[in-house]
Amino acid sequence: MNQRADFETQCERVSRERGWGIEPKGIRIPCEDERSQLVEFAFLEESGRARVRLYSRIGSRSLIDPAVLPTALDLNFKLPHGAFAVNGDQLVLTETLPLDTLQAEDIAAALLYLATTADHYEQTIFGPDEH
Repeated sequence: MNQRADFETQCERVSRERGWGIEPKGIRIPCEDERSQLVEFAFLEESGRARVRLYSRIGSRSLIDPAVLPTALDLNFKLPHGAFAVNGDQLVLTETLPLDTLQAEDIAAALLYLATTADHYEQTIFGPDEH
């Protein structure tokens, strides 16, 4: 089985075990207060090594006061994993992992961390969940 297919199989298993929703774009993870967060995937290769970029949207960059964006960069230094980034118009929280050494526990931990942390910042910046 190739690394991408193995990753997708592990995601499906982890999601079933934890009751997370599998959607065409990624994994929907329940958060506090009946909120949820979608963690999406993008596959890439860097220096001959297959990787997966996990990311969760926080909100539209156009709706954020530009003075707040440098704060996201300051927060990057304090995050134990991942980083804030801009993907098109979206402020996202992202993490890139190598596919060749990835285990189910690593996937579950990364998905949960991105979902809960992105949801925290989405709620702080934008308020009520709209999805």
